[in-house]
Amino acid sequence: PVWAARLHGRLRGRLRGRLGAGRSAPPWAPMSLRTVVEVAIHYESFRNVDLFHQGLYHLRSRLYREDGSHRVLAVPYTNFACTAQVPDVSAGKSKPRTDHHHLIPAHIIEEQCTFSTRSFLIRYCEEEVEVNDVGQFRVEYEGLDQSASVVLEVDLMFADLTAHGGADRFGEHPDVDSTEFKSVSSQIYRLHEVESGLHQFCPVVFDEFHFCLANIVVHSTLLDFRLRVNAVDRVLLRPKVAPQQASDDAAGAQGASRPPAAVVAALGASG
Repeated sequence: PVWAARLHGRLRGRLRGRLGAGRSAPPWAPMSLRTVVEVAIHYESFRNVDLFHQGLYHLRSRLYREDGSHRVLAVPYTNFACTAQVPDVSAGKSKPRTDHHHLIPAHIIEEQCTFSTRSFLIRYCEEEVEVNDVGQFRVEYEGLDQSASVVLEVDLMFADLTAHGGADRFGEHPDVDSTEFKSVSSQIYRLHEVESGLHQFCPVVFDEFHFCLANIVVHSTLLDFRLRVNAVDRVLLRPKVAPQQASDDAAGAQGASRPPAAVVAALGASG
């Protein structure tokens, strides 16, 4: 776009001004303009069609863009629940029941750059769970590319409750600290034109051995522009010292540590 090109030129002009009148930036651009895109993943609901195992489940997501032969992971920075809070009219009249679909809250693992929904207990066929967890990611792109795409990985995480006496007994006395999750199925989707703004419904259906459905809505928006100066550029922009000046400086430093040769000769003659 024209406005983006003007912004890039204005920022380059500011950098030249900081370098000084006697120095100019390298012709191949000492900096790069980065586009910051924010992607929000809304997990609406989960439906068990025909899962083979009862147990504790949750959905884990990861976003990344492909840069040549390697991946650049998007950073998950926040998550929240978008469910409406309905007042409990029976509060105080009876003992509150354990909500088996909110045993472990939604969370972010920074070391893995992943966002996980709340954990829910699946015990029945055709059971449907309202999830309504949202995770927000940010990713940077080189320059301006309206056709930029991002890859979404969704993993179905499962914790076997056999050691806890099965799903029914675990529901009576949940012990979430001793549960271990593993990925049992995964799906990969490519989301196109995320810089232009994306609002897309994405139903995720896992494999036939873990037949279930996760309803996801993905939103994206162009958030910001940032300038990044490469490490190589910083080295090239350092002030250069002429060889003659460098030798003079070295000689001056050496002369400061011992007397000149003429003084040494005069002292020898007087002795």
